[in-house]
Amino acid sequence: MLIAKEKVDYYSLPEEKPKTIKKKQKAIKLNKRAKIACSLLVFVAFLFGLLFTSRYAQLATTGTELRDTRGVLAEVQLETEQLKKEVDRLQSLDRIEKIATQKLGMQLPESEGVYFVAVEYEDIRKEASVGVEEAEQVKGEKDTIISAVSVLWANWLGDIQEAEADTVN
Repeated sequence: MLIAKEKVDYYSLPEEKPKTIKKKQKAIKLNKRAKIACSLLVFVAFLFGLLFTSRYAQLATTGTELRDTRGVLAEVQLETEQLKKEVDRLQSLDRIEKIATQKLGMQLPESEGVYFVAVEYEDIRKEASVGVEEAEQVKGEKDTIISAVSVLWANWLGDIQEAEADTVN
């Protein structure tokens, strides 16, 4: 019989090259980390771009609103000036006198119905510098002025009542 020689090669495990496999694993891990880092970097850049764009849009909107508000302010100031001029024109004494005499039929006062009250400059200074003790004296003087004004008022009302009575009859 023939006996065959055993081959040692068949029973041994194949030789592995550990260095090559480790390099591939490191390369795969680095590739995953690089991909994650790049993805994060792109995401952060996108967020910054979004933030920048939104801020720019807010600035543009605020600028437009400011420009519109300034335009409205200018219009309101112009209208205010025009209204002030209109008020001055309507309040002019010449215009009021013209309307009173022409449209309302009023007449200019005659010297008979006008009462003049004599006031001296020193009396006015005295009233302005009155102390507590002198208040009663000035009050008496003021009462004479008040009584003169009330007499004028009563005469004027009497004239109006007489005019109304004449109009009714």
